[in-house]
Formats: sequence, structure tokens, C-alpha cells
Amino acid sequence: MQKRYLLAPGPTPVPPEALMAMAMPIIHHRAPDFVPVLDAA
Repeated sequence: MQKRYLLAPGPTPVPPEALMAMAMPIIHHRAPDFVPVLDAA
């Protein structure tokens, strides 16, 4: 049996700002709270 390896890059450093953004609660796209997010994009 041949052993296979997954040669993927990593670990990758993640900026603290990105970690904080991912820790925020998810806002539904039909919720009123999403309007400012959409306007900022």
C-alpha cells in the first residue's frame, strides 16, 4: 500500500484584524443591521 501525503502550504499567519472580524456574530443579509455593511462595501 502506497502512503500518500497532502503537501499543502501552511500554517499561514492570520492578522489579528482578520481574527477579530471572524469572531463577530453573523449578520443575515435581510436583517436591518446588514444595510451599513452593504453600504460600506
